[in-house]
Amino acid sequence: MLSVEGFRGVNQAEVSLAPITILTGRNNSGKSSLLEALAAAATAEAGLRDWLGVDVLRHVIDHKLMGHPGRLIREGAQSATIMLSYAPGPAIRIQLWRLRRRPRDAAMLLACRAVHSLSHVQLLFCMLHYAREKGREGEPAKFPENLTVSNMEKIVYGIERSMRQLCNTGRRFQAGRASPSGDMVEAAALALMDGLYAAARLVAEESIEARIEVGSELLVYTVYYPGPPYAQLLLQRLKGPLREAASDAAPILARTLGLEAAPPSHTRRLADCVANTLLRALERALRAARAPRRSARSPVLALFHRHLFGAHGGLVESLTDIVRRLHAAGALDRYRRLVGAIPGLGIGDPFIEEGEAWFRTSNGGRIPASLLGDGTLHLLLLLAGLAVAGLGGATVVYEEPETGLHPGYMYWFARVLVESVLEAGSQVAMSTHSLELIRYIIEAAEKAGATDQVAVVLMHDGDVYSTFQGSEAAEASELEIDLRGL
Repeated sequence: MLSVEGFRGVNQAEVSLAPITILTGRNNSGKSSLLEALAAAATAEAGLRDWLGVDVLRHVIDHKLMGHPGRLIREGAQSATIMLSYAPGPAIRIQLWRLRRRPRDAAMLLACRAVHSLSHVQLLFCMLHYAREKGREGEPAKFPENLTVSNMEKIVYGIERSMRQLCNTGRRFQAGRASPSGDMVEAAALALMDGLYAAARLVAEESIEARIEVGSELLVYTVYYPGPPYAQLLLQRLKGPLREAASDAAPILARTLGLEAAPPSHTRRLADCVANTLLRALERALRAARAPRRSARSPVLALFHRHLFGAHGGLVESLTDIVRRLHAAGALDRYRRLVGAIPGLGIGDPFIEEGEAWFRTSNGGRIPASLLGDGTLHLLLLLAGLAVAGLGGATVVYEEPETGLHPGYMYWFARVLVESVLEAGSQVAMSTHSLELIRYIIEAAEKAGATDQVAVVLMHDGDVYSTFQGSEAAEASELEIDLRGL
């Protein structure tokens, strides 16, 4: 049973999952959202990563929601819940909350990650830039234009001391125990931490937290911060608080090295350099903030349109990725059999060469995937998904598999799909607008005597409208009306 509330386009839906579950309905009815929810719940024990290592929710945020994590939660709602339960076994629950009302902990975590990503070399560059500017102003007594080894050692020592103090202040700041003191280094570090925290708080207000539980055990807790391209726009807004903090800290940092006060223009340059360094550190912390990866009990593969055309750069890259993983899992022979079962395809025997998937042709030649048509590549990816299903206990999610397929190939895909699921005891869920594909799948299930293994779910406006079991879906007037547009 899959239960979803307030997630993306789903208002409230409960679906009794069959080995083959087909979602259908008009555009914007919540089909893709329900599939994404299933993919997330099925990958929960693996830290929300599928068989290819793709973080399902992160992928949706970056490739469909333009980097806005809050859009995972239905508009007007403050939280979303996804629950997946199999009998027997504990239920899997994913809860998502907006952080706008309580962003403190996430902001602290992000700010401290940014601090710890800073290196001595980066701050040393800032200080050397400052020192060179002072040297050009003709102040050789304190800082000659040609830096000596002793001066370099002095700067390195000062930077290391500043870094240690900054990290210590960051830890105390996170614990709520940091306060200004007479120590100049601590004062500078606290000023920088104040700026980083202010910037990180703006980020956290646009983030969501995810809590994953299996039964009564908390498995994963993570925060989804903004991703590209929205993160880039957000970082531009953060320059203000970071530059203000750097402007407060720059003259203090300079004095800790025993340097005389610099002209205001040089201090501003140092502040800009420090602010940019902190901004890059915050950007690195955002990129590094990912849910922890865990080992999965069974493989899960989610093939969405944006996955095929966006995550790996294109169809060829996606296919190469999967073929390489099938080879590592010892499932390449099964993939060969599936490809060979499609008449008229003219290719078979996949292998990897020069970093790309290749196939033997029926005339004894060979051809790289990059020279195949998009429709053929799409079919090969669908068959690769069935090869994953053949690993046993797998969950494979397809979004509109009929896209780009010749109707004749839809028939053969439906046939091998039913055979693969029944043979391996795996689960396939898909969305489709094709009544022909639905009927092909039901026909193949009837021939196998397994119509009870197929469920068709009709969705409307984010809710489940009707559910049909087996052969009744082939004659259901609701599907005819919905998919024919009558």
